[in-house]
Amino acid sequence: TGNRITCRDWFQLCLKEGLTVYRDQEFGADQRSRPVHRIAEVRALRASQFPEDAGPLAHPVRPESYREINNFYTATVYEKGAELVRMIATILGAKKFRKGMDLYFKRHDGQAATIEQFLECFEDAGKIDLSQFALWYAQAGTPVLPVSAEYDRQAKKLTLVVEQSLSPTPGQQRKRLMHIPLRIALIGADGGEISAERITGAENENGLFHIKARSHRIVFHGVETRPAVSINRGFTAPVIVDFSQGKGDLALLAEKDSDPFNRWQAFQEYATRQLTAAARALSTGKAPKWDERFVAIAAAIAGDSSLEPAYRGLALTLPGETEIAQAIGRNVDPDAVLRARSALMARMGAATEPVRLALESELALPGPFDPGAEDAGKRSLKNILLTLGVIANSPEAEEASLAQFENADNMTDRLAAFTRIVHWHASRKATSEAIKAFEARHGDDPLVMDKWFSVQAGAPGKGASERIEKLMLHRSFSLRNPNRVRSLIGAFAMGNQSGFNAADGAGYRLVAETINLLDGINPQIAARLLTAFRSFRMLERKRREAAQGALEVLQSHAGLSRDTRDILDRILRKD
Repeated sequence: TGNRITCRDWFQLCLKEGLTVYRDQEFGADQRSRPVHRIAEVRALRASQFPEDAGPLAHPVRPESYREINNFYTATVYEKGAELVRMIATILGAKKFRKGMDLYFKRHDGQAATIEQFLECFEDAGKIDLSQFALWYAQAGTPVLPVSAEYDRQAKKLTLVVEQSLSPTPGQQRKRLMHIPLRIALIGADGGEISAERITGAENENGLFHIKARSHRIVFHGVETRPAVSINRGFTAPVIVDFSQGKGDLALLAEKDSDPFNRWQAFQEYATRQLTAAARALSTGKAPKWDERFVAIAAAIAGDSSLEPAYRGLALTLPGETEIAQAIGRNVDPDAVLRARSALMARMGAATEPVRLALESELALPGPFDPGAEDAGKRSLKNILLTLGVIANSPEAEEASLAQFENADNMTDRLAAFTRIVHWHASRKATSEAIKAFEARHGDDPLVMDKWFSVQAGAPGKGASERIEKLMLHRSFSLRNPNRVRSLIGAFAMGNQSGFNAADGAGYRLVAETINLLDGINPQIAARLLTAFRSFRMLERKRREAAQGALEVLQSHAGLSRDTRDILDRILRKD
């Protein structure tokens, strides 16, 4: 699609890239498990694009201006751009969407086109007005949807109030109302969907609601019993749903929701609430409190043979430290976040270790390596269960992990075992030996050695900056090798939240100094590394000041490239 119809100018970059990413995602979903693929896409979006939308680097999917176009090859243009194409497909339905794509090629094959021309094809094919939807291309930021629900037992109706808001972003203080497609269902105690006699308050068709006003009061009439509400099913829109459901409803959805994505989402939300509360408690010296029902659900998911292994592996993967920090929002203590996440994983590991032992032979895959979906799913589940077991200090899990590292016949298993040993094993000797053994085995393979650097860069805990400085002196590291820079400095700054955000500021100084050195060699990579600082204002005061200090020192250097200066100025800008 990108070669047959290109973009008229750089402002239309998402026309090519968003559509390409969407097509790639759909191909992957057809080749593998669609629910699993969708969950992986959303996890990546939330980890990279949502923070971009929430910080000083926020920009529309189609930017209105730029100082350096290299800085707009971003998650917003690519991944959020793909979500916009997906929303068009959701709004129109499969047949009309295909008709719109066919019309797009009929009109513009061999041409350089614009977003307006792209949207016009779908308007004509679907006989629909997409002018309000087009605001998704023009407005930066992630919409927030506050939701409240009230059930009237006597009147047998559920009232759902759905609002929308979009916070100011750099250069855009006032926002207009968006067209947000939102799939909603009511779930009964058995996990089945409950049908209402009629629905009022918003345009809808087969459970897809079109949120276009500031507030919708959606009433489901003829609902015999109080349901749980499953909202944004399949992640029909890239939004944040602010819905304070009770733990009972979250548990029901996590156990029984008929929509695989929202079942996963309910479990993630259940986990996030505990993790944010635990991080806040730990940052003030208090002990966290855990919900044993959550841990029991985790163990049940691990052993549920009705769920494909790949899905179970994703479900048992807790929200990352970046996502937890985003949920906390202000005065974030990354050390407390790490401790909270590690503690909950340890509790999950204690509960799932018997399940892992029971499934050990089933997940062993003794035959020749097969990269197909079924075996890949089993490897995924085996490795997350082993990780949880190691974090829970299970001797059996540690022994199995060491054996896997030594005997694996594929890189997926060897790398997973290597990561566990470096990040979580209690024995420093085992960690040191694994690092030496991995290098001895794969030292002549540059791509595999990139992984060797990345795993060590991502190891949580104290002393991270010193470890990175030593690795920068390694004979295989060079600032002139972009892949090696990404694998070490990039993995540290983007993926090691406790190390990069160390309270003494060492991580900030190291990365800022490296960016200064790198800027004269490869300004594009330097500018990309600098985006690791994009969320520094949400940290607690001491870290916030240390990060700003490192950035201001970098800003004082003369001769910075336009790429780096652009990102730096935008991060430090206070509007």
